[in-house]
Amino acid sequence: MTTHRDAHYVDAVATHLTHLPDHIRRIALDDLRGLLASGVAPDELGPAEAYASNLVIGFDPEPDPTEPQASFGIPFETRGATDPRVRSRLWDPQNPKILVPRLLGGGWMVNLGAVAVKLGLLRPDDWDDEALDRVPAWILQAFRFWPIAYAAAALAAATVAYQSGDKVPTHFSVSGHPDRWGNHNVAWIPPAIAAGVATWGALPTKGDDRMIRPALAIYGSGVAAGIAAITAYSAKNPTRRAPIAAALAIPFAGMVKAIALPVALGVRRSWRQAGHKQA
Repeated sequence: MTTHRDAHYVDAVATHLTHLPDHIRRIALDDLRGLLASGVAPDELGPAEAYASNLVIGFDPEPDPTEPQASFGIPFETRGATDPRVRSRLWDPQNPKILVPRLLGGGWMVNLGAVAVKLGLLRPDDWDDEALDRVPAWILQAFRFWPIAYAAAALAAATVAYQSGDKVPTHFSVSGHPDRWGNHNVAWIPPAIAAGVATWGALPTKGDDRMIRPALAIYGSGVAAGIAAITAYSAKNPTRRAPIAAALAIPFAGMVKAIALPVALGVRRSWRQAGHKQA
């Protein structure tokens, strides 16, 4: 049972932990309450300030990857390209939230792991690094280099757009018709972005990021290729509606496939192995 003296000690320690992220502070104080409830006296733990200093050394100060970097009424994030823990929001079956902070910029995105759990396709504890290790390496390798094909397609489309005239469309109306035009050199921007994203996606990584990073690269390079394609199409056919919806839907479908296929294979092989052990 926690006494008034114990509660006072917890409050004193808490005042020295205010600089820590909330989730780290919460864990530290819960552990302290557990110690006190087990019969350890505050005197045995030493002064509150000293105990708090030891806690800071013992806990990882990294931020909670499920929390946004900042919030201005909507979550805001910039770490998606550099932090695999932040990228893990895209596939996090253990997080029940379907809408999570975006990896770059402001707003929300879909946690595909939570969607899979809600649909009954797997349980939160079905997925771990061992499950991904059971996926054939060539499949993960293929997804790593898929964005290179998108970059090549973007380059081909940009060449068509560049050669079509002195101007190319730079903005489209809601109906899909070009309503703003710029110098034809703008056509080279999408393939440059696609190439950069493809290079980033092919970099080696570990853990679930072996699946998540290529999936995001497929989406990013695919969107860039889609933009290049509709730019070329509208440069050649300025009065026709550009297939913008398809240009965005295809890369998203590719990203989902780059996660769904490894997950399906990994989980299936895990279940088979568990069945063999029980037999």
